[in-house]
Amino acid sequence: MYYVDEYCKKGKISQKAIDIIKLDLSYEPAWALIVFRCVWSDRDRINREGLPANYYQHIYDKFPINNPKALGSGNYNAYITNIKDIMWEDYFYNDGIFEYLKKTNRFSEQELYYIKKNFMRDTSITKTKEFTQFIDGHRDEISQHTKKYLTKFLLDSIKYFPSGLGRDLIISQAISFFYLKDQTSSPSNNEWNRIDSLISNKNILSYLKKIDQFNQAKAFRPTNGSASIIPSFLNNESDKIFEKLIGKYKGKVVYIDFWATWCGPCRQEFPHSKILSSQFAGQDVVFLYLCCQSDKKNWENTIKSEQLTGDHYLLSTDEYNILSKTFNIHGVPTYVLIDRKGNIVEKNAPRPSSGPIAINLIDKLLKK
Repeated sequence: MYYVDEYCKKGKISQKAIDIIKLDLSYEPAWALIVFRCVWSDRDRINREGLPANYYQHIYDKFPINNPKALGSGNYNAYITNIKDIMWEDYFYNDGIFEYLKKTNRFSEQELYYIKKNFMRDTSITKTKEFTQFIDGHRDEISQHTKKYLTKFLLDSIKYFPSGLGRDLIISQAISFFYLKDQTSSPSNNEWNRIDSLISNKNILSYLKKIDQFNQAKAFRPTNGSASIIPSFLNNESDKIFEKLIGKYKGKVVYIDFWATWCGPCRQEFPHSKILSSQFAGQDVVFLYLCCQSDKKNWENTIKSEQLTGDHYLLSTDEYNILSKTFNIHGVPTYVLIDRKGNIVEKNAPRPSSGPIAINLIDKLLKK
């Protein structure tokens, strides 16, 4: 610290930068002590033997995990990440995971034996034909159960840490690593409820859920329905575009999506649009996609590549100008809701990615 103070006297460094540097230096011992638990042998990391029983607790007491001011410190973030790793390491060295897998009643004793040898990297077994056939056929299932176990293990352990940003980061890193990174599965409702009860900063929780929802939306494939292309109207009917497009849907709720092929945010909403439309399959709701300021070929290719359903119309320049005044549109994407009587009830409707907000609003219009 003395060197930092002396150096700062000579240079023009902001106080904020000085504080971050000092915090980074203060957490360097924390990082060094926590990685000391490991030794490397033939590229494998193993736990160091002979550490005192209170080794980790001493570190946690000396270096608080909840320190919002240290967010800019690399050593602090490395410290937090290692705490997350510590919570999982024990499962490699005890039978907890195998007891958990046994309770699923999905595997025989012989299969559990194979799984254990796989975790232990026992080459006397892992190179046999029987082992290879079993693992290749159950790899995804074992992975999913392991994620569930480790999530439970971490959430059971993390509750002993004081509530705050550090604990929130440990939880969010774990959920991101197991569920959000590979985008193949999501936490269950029970897991989300436990995460909600343990995370103090609800903005972090909301961010995690949005990423999960987007991953689900990207993976979603509609099981029925197809895109319906509405033929262009005559040029001299541009002034009647609203009546022409909406009139045919009297008696139904219409959710309009104004978009363009070159609009990134528009296309990011499409996965969510497919989920939203699936919520109202078979009901009196029309999803009308009005594309503007776009090339016809690009429009057709986008509908196909995005696997969009619903009704689609490519607006001419005149038609878009008329509708943009009608709906007070200043850019895309813009979403509009029309009730059963053909009245405009919401010129700035919630985006598909709003999930329950959009669903509840459409539900209310259906019930009127």
